[in-house]
Formats: sequence, structure tokens, C-alpha cells
Amino acid sequence: MGPRTPWLGLMVTTLLVGLGLTEDADGSRGVETGVVLPVGVLVGGGLLVLAGTILEGVLPGPALVLTALGCGASIPAALWTVVVPVLLVALFVRRAWQLPALVPQPAAVPPSPPGALSA
Repeated sequence: MGPRTPWLGLMVTTLLVGLGLTEDADGSRGVETGVVLPVGVLVGGGLLVLAGTILEGVLPGPALVLTALGCGASIPAALWTVVVPVLLVALFVRRAWQLPALVPQPAAVPPSPPGALSA
């Protein structure tokens, strides 16, 4: 396994937050785009993905949960784009695939020599 590269997580975060803020700006200017994106869901999902990206190297289990929540919340809101849900699924699969390598394994206890007293 090579060095940790958070670029996909950062790209997805930027994309989700950008979609959410753009939709909010269009609505406040009175521009009708014909597509309604829940702003809170997109921005919130993007922030959850960002938190998962930041925690990926430190706490891989909770990072995967945060990434799953962010991706799961954002997919329905951005389903019309087709590209964003594919990126979200790719991010989650990549994180889940890396999880066994990131979780520390318990140290093996060497067997005691024959004739040693056990506690």
C-alpha cells in the first residue's frame, strides 16, 4: 500500500459543497434552474466526507462511517448529475477496500516455554 492520498475525498467534498452553495445562490437571485438540490444535504454530506477524509489515517473505522453517511446522504440529492453518485460510490468502495490495511492487528502472544508456570 502506497502513501495515503486524500485527493478523491477532497475532490468529492469540493464538488458537493460547490453544488450546494451554487444552488443556494441561484435560488437567492431568483434564477429558476429547474433542478432542486437540497442545500443542507449537499453541504452536510460534503462536510461528512471531508471529516472522513481527515480521519482516514488516524481512525479508519469512524472515517469509513462518516464517509458512508456523507455519500449516502448526498447521492439522492445529486442523482440527476449521474457523475457525482458514481464518484461517491467510488470513494466509499476505495475507503472500504483500504480499511483492512489501515486497522492495526493485535500483537501475537508468544507461547510459553514447556515447563513454565502459567499465571
